[in-house]
Amino acid sequence: MTALLQSALNLVRKRAWLVFSGLALLLLFYLFTPDPTGREPLSTVLLDRQGKMLGARLAADGQWRFAPADSIPFKYRAALLAYEDKRFNLHPGIDPLALLRAIAQNIKARKVVSGGSTITMQLARISAKYGKRNLRNKLAEALIALKIELKYSKQSILRQYAAVAPFGGNIAGLEAASWRYFGHPPELLSWAEAALLAVLPNAPAEMHPGKNRQRLLEKRNRLLKQLHKRKLMNSTDLELALLESIPEKILPFPDLAPHYLENLRKTGKTGTIKSTLDAGLQQTALNLAENHGLSISPAFINNLALVIRNVEHTEVLAYVGNLPPSGNIPGAHNDMATALRSPGSILKPLLFAAALDEGLIHTESLLPDIPMWWGSFSPRNFDNSFSGALKASEALQRSLNVPFAWLLKEYGIEKFRLLLRQLGFSGFDKSASHYGISLILGGAEINLFELTDVYTRLARKARDPEFDFPLSHEACRLTAEVLTGLNRPETEATLFPESGELQLAWKTGTSFGFRDAWALGFNPNYVIGVWVGNADGSGRPGLTGASAAGPLLFDLAFELLRHHSFFQSVSEISHRFEVCSVSGYSPLPDCPTKTITGTAGGSHVKACVYHKIIETDLASQWQIVPGCKPPFATIRQTWFVLPPLMGYYYAQKHSDYKTLPHTWKGCDAHEQAAMDFAYPPPNASIYLPRSFDGKTRPAVFVVMHQNPEARVHWHLNGRWLGTTTGPEHRMPVMVEAGEYVITAVDEKGESISRRVRLINPATSKY
Repeated sequence: MTALLQSALNLVRKRAWLVFSGLALLLLFYLFTPDPTGREPLSTVLLDRQGKMLGARLAADGQWRFAPADSIPFKYRAALLAYEDKRFNLHPGIDPLALLRAIAQNIKARKVVSGGSTITMQLARISAKYGKRNLRNKLAEALIALKIELKYSKQSILRQYAAVAPFGGNIAGLEAASWRYFGHPPELLSWAEAALLAVLPNAPAEMHPGKNRQRLLEKRNRLLKQLHKRKLMNSTDLELALLESIPEKILPFPDLAPHYLENLRKTGKTGTIKSTLDAGLQQTALNLAENHGLSISPAFINNLALVIRNVEHTEVLAYVGNLPPSGNIPGAHNDMATALRSPGSILKPLLFAAALDEGLIHTESLLPDIPMWWGSFSPRNFDNSFSGALKASEALQRSLNVPFAWLLKEYGIEKFRLLLRQLGFSGFDKSASHYGISLILGGAEINLFELTDVYTRLARKARDPEFDFPLSHEACRLTAEVLTGLNRPETEATLFPESGELQLAWKTGTSFGFRDAWALGFNPNYVIGVWVGNADGSGRPGLTGASAAGPLLFDLAFELLRHHSFFQSVSEISHRFEVCSVSGYSPLPDCPTKTITGTAGGSHVKACVYHKIIETDLASQWQIVPGCKPPFATIRQTWFVLPPLMGYYYAQKHSDYKTLPHTWKGCDAHEQAAMDFAYPPPNASIYLPRSFDGKTRPAVFVVMHQNPEARVHWHLNGRWLGTTTGPEHRMPVMVEAGEYVITAVDEKGESISRRVRLINPATSKY
């Protein structure tokens, strides 16, 4: 009895060692057997916000291979298991019955006709990239299959197999195959399509939709009948499936956002990327962009870009970086939505809003619009005219350069540069002295993508006071109202007479040399930005924001915005100010007044300097200076008075503007200055003009006089030059380089002088 017990114990010990050894071997096998799944490079696939495909790019190894899907469509799963691995849910990665059947078939055929591989073993072979099908590789596949089964669920194994299975050529995976052969995602596969994709990986090199079509069709139909026999599809489905033909050619992937996708690929992103783009809007935007491209191409304008954003979340809904690269259009491969270009006037609304917050102006404050000089730089308006003075809101609507150059100087160039950085522009990294006054006139570089982002957040702030943005709710709201399309210059009003119907805040811009045309529009829900030009930077006559970019903006706006209201703020603007009704500045007791809305900074707007109380005769023909006692009745009245240069240009466009009456001859007093220099600027250094043949030409000095009949006598360093009649007095002077004082004297003895340095351009000496 004792011997028998001892024998039993020895047997248990031996079995235990066998079990322990087996477990140890299993652990070593699990740790050291490679798991090659998930190592294959993936294509970059772009989806829209609803999961619709927008485009795809090849994986690094030249294959179309998408990331594993979250699930496998029922029809494909049923067809795959029925054809490849009927006992998939029962075996541990190796199916002994399938192996025995394969051995019998191979012996009978006297060659390898079946491998007996399960789906898991096929996944192991594909992922490990085993070449020849021999016994050693088959054993390795089996071991890796066991490890895969231990590590992953059955559902995960199916997803991984479907992602890498070969479908002919460079097509790997169900998702890529479904798009390439049928033009839609796997979720929309018919029974016939699912069956075809189930049989295709069995011999992808020999059976391809482009060849051996009859053999492929027969295999598919046998599988369909088998699915019907298993009651996975009804008779009607079978009849319809058998009638479907197999594809004759490979279809292209959608390519609705090529530049957006290429940007992602260049950053190293691969796999499936879900974007915020909207496929329907993207297609519409692309169609409108292509149509607009045809309309501008006769003018040798080749490129454009557009970005549409959602205000609520600042998301990009549509992105066209350029016209499609496939069209052989010069520069079409360049993504112009991210290219740095001169902004022209498109930043003026930001300065306008900042000046409101700073308390420099109200929306109706007068800005000077006269010849101005900053060193050798003298800004000019687009139409080369001057208004003398006009409301800030009108200057913004008309996009006048001179008033905004003056406003930038008042606000501060460096302060505005820093604000632009704070608003979200990544450029503007040079000093204020580098940009100078040209900062507001296009003397820097921005890109359309960042521009639309900044204006999207401005639009959000205009409707939501609590939104975090460097400019105030009131400033953003007032700026949006000014840009609603009212009181546009005649050129834009003629081009877009329907703009008011949209309730769209919009602004155009044109860079120097007609190189860049911009148009930007927004309402509480959307922001649309458009750039038009040439990628190589060449300018074209007529390449302006209004004529080249504006039409596309309004095409997009009518598709998108016609059913949306304008800004409905959480709270109305509560800041109200009494201002001078003529100048728009804080009123003095002499000013006529009215009440307007403004920003908190409006309390700091300076007092009006354009009204004064004067004493005149009853007919307002003569001014009576203090201390003078005329022999007739007088009255005191408020008079709107502009400085001479402003008054000269202002009177040309305001027939009701009246200059100050002349002082009554019986009063011994000096009248207000009646003239001023338009050129040269104070203490200027000016190059002497030269003709094409190199000869020196006369320097021309200009004085404006309020009296259109006045005569002005000119002197240079005390030497009389001649007399001119006005109101615009021009005196050409032929002199050598040097320093001079130019003096103008009118008939009443009033004189003005300017010191100027004339430089020889050949020697840069004076």
